[in-house]
This record gives sequence, structure tokens and C-alpha cells, in this order.
Amino acid sequence: MADKKEITYQEVAKHNKADDCWVIIDNGVYNLTEQMKSHPPGPFMIKLFAGKEATWLFKRVLLHSEKVFKNKEKYRVGTLKRVEGEKIPNNAELFITFAVIMLALLVFFLLK
Repeated sequence: MADKKEITYQEVAKHNKADDCWVIIDNGVYNLTEQMKSHPPGPFMIKLFAGKEATWLFKRVLLHSEKVFKNKEKYRVGTLKRVEGEKIPNNAELFITFAVIMLALLVFFLLK
């Protein structure tokens, strides 16, 4: 598939809401706004990475099926344009923090 355009990280970061949600996966930029409604674990996981780099989560943590990998291309809006000197945050730490908080809440409610 030919990319529609090159998109900077600053532009992706603007799309960080439930009704306007883009993520970066393997340097591709994807509009997952419509996917939030039907995402099996719920919209919160996509929303957590809205406007951010999500490769690590998409590939390593959530273990998406081969079908999901193939279907993601229909949501592609472009390719990430690298800007010299720009740092794109690695959001693995964000996910780990989120997982620890969720685990703590689970333990709290189980022991309650």
C-alpha cells in the first residue's frame, strides 16, 4: 500500500482523544478511532496510547493475531516522518505503570 502522506510525531500527538485517535505502530500512523468501539478488551487500551508510539504494546504485550496484523493496514493514514533531533517517547514504561496500577486495584478488590 502506498502511504497517503508523511506525518510528524507532533501531528500524531494532536490525535489523542477517544473521538480522534491515532497511534504509531512500526513507523506507520494509524487512525484507530473507529476501532475503539469494537476493541475486545475495551477502548481504554487504545485510548491509553492515543497520539503516541504503540509498537511495543501492539506487538509484545497484547499479542494480536495474524488477522489483526493484516487488517491494520486499512486504518493506515501515513508514515511517521522523522524530524532531526526529535525524541519520540517509548511508552513501554507507561504500559508497565498502568499494569501495576491495575494489578494493585485487582488485589485490593479481591482482598476487600
